[in-house]
Amino acid sequence: LGNTITTLGPERSSGIMLTFWTSNNLIEQNTISVSSNQASGVLFNFSLSSHSNVITGNTINASGQQSSAIGLEYSNQNTISNNILRAFGSSSSLYLSHADQNAITSNTLLRGNDIANSIAALFKKSDLNSFSDNFISEELNASAPVTGLSFSNSDNNTILRNILAAAGSAITADNSAGNLAYNNLINTTSATPVLVSGNVPNSWNSAPSLQTNIVGGPQIGGNYYARPNGQGYSQTCQENDGDGFCD
Repeated sequence: LGNTITTLGPERSSGIMLTFWTSNNLIEQNTISVSSNQASGVLFNFSLSSHSNVITGNTINASGQQSSAIGLEYSNQNTISNNILRAFGSSSSLYLSHADQNAITSNTLLRGNDIANSIAALFKKSDLNSFSDNFISEELNASAPVTGLSFSNSDNNTILRNILAAAGSAITADNSAGNLAYNNLINTTSATPVLVSGNVPNSWNSAPSLQTNIVGGPQIGGNYYARPNGQGYSQTCQENDGDGFCD
């Protein structure tokens, strides 16, 4: 609680790392910066029997190669909330590998980048996670397109009420099935705001529900697709019956 941690050491020098049977820990209100390669600001690493940990209210910066602000590997049922996660170079703001049933909510993920094909939040072989009420954006100094959320061999995750602002695709899914994304604001200059590979089913809308949606409309159902220049699909489509959905 309330620590300032900076790592400048060799590879895999993470700020806070917990391994094996680490449950019910609280990591709160810390400021962490890592510049080591293959490291994380906070890392649950091969924590096969860990669960119910909470990471909240932290500011974490990662600038090493193949590093992350927060990394979960083989760690389940944790809560990640209200953090500011920055990543640069080939690092990710958030990285999950073989990590299931985690709740990721109300975080700010900022991605500064000078290389192509970088990703703000990467899920690999991670299932049944909830990603809600988060904000993903590129830093002003980003010079190459950034992908917002990327799922690889990850199934049955829920993506809800997020603002995804990236020059690259907002969501990509590779051999990932059963994921549900709805009521998100997707604001990107990419011609492919959602990019799916592999012949697998995912859902990009829910049954209509009379609730205020992410852009103030009267119903929740699909996603809102915008472009910074105001020419996104949801910004220019016809909507004549007042239900808040493109006709």
